[in-house]
Amino acid sequence: MINTKIKDLYIRDDVIKRLFTSSQNGLEYLTLIISAALKMPLELVSVKLQLKHPDIGVNENVVNSETDIILENDEIFVNVEINANNSSSLQRKNFSYICHLILRQTPKSKDFKTKLKKIYQININAFDILGNDDFVVISKILDVKSHKELRPYFTIIDINLEKLMNISYNDIKKKDHKSLEYLLYFLVCKNEEELDSVYNGDVFMEKIIDEAKKLTLNFDAALPYNREELLKQSYYELGEAQGIKQTAIKMLKEKIDVNTITKITGLSKKQIKDLKREL
Repeated sequence: MINTKIKDLYIRDDVIKRLFTSSQNGLEYLTLIISAALKMPLELVSVKLQLKHPDIGVNENVVNSETDIILENDEIFVNVEINANNSSSLQRKNFSYICHLILRQTPKSKDFKTKLKKIYQININAFDILGNDDFVVISKILDVKSHKELRPYFTIIDINLEKLMNISYNDIKKKDHKSLEYLLYFLVCKNEEELDSVYNGDVFMEKIIDEAKKLTLNFDAALPYNREELLKQSYYELGEAQGIKQTAIKMLKEKIDVNTITKITGLSKKQIKDLKREL
């Protein structure tokens, strides 16, 4: 299942990240998803769970230390990754976040005597990671013989949005409104009538869908995914290097995430962080 290509998501991965973090409704929606994925009561998941800066690295020279979304409370870390395409490098990068979070808790030798916070990594994937049509795949460190969990420092939960694309909206309507299938279906459904049928009367989900659509329109208007067109005017006025810099600054001011700025401008994350300090 390497380099799998599937239909575009109805809501793009970059918009999903903005949706989860740009409003109180979005954060509440993300908390509902986390509760369903971890199979924990909402009141336990949401206690003091706060968004943190996505750069979780303890050493600035180590790559792959910036997550999509990271949350923390007194008991756990929750790292949420939105993945549009599968690859072996993506899997290695996602696992590296867990390593960063363990190292972050043990900067000194005395810290190994303290109980580590459990790390939950939730990968919301637009692909089937195992190729067996499972909607949710859960990974832990288990003893091969007894299947007992060993070293319970982390759990990885892979959610397969591709499966939702093949489920009838009538079946989704029958799902519990707290289920992952129900909560995530609108991310893949492109049929407006089916969306209305599934979420009609659910005031909260109607708000979330409306926010996602507005974010999509605003994002598309400000950021057409054409690097040459985006930078052309800046090149003409300021020269290539300065034009790229000014474009990145404008995107930072719009609070566009670093990964997207890197993709569009070609600047490194370090260069973008340096620009952020100048603002």
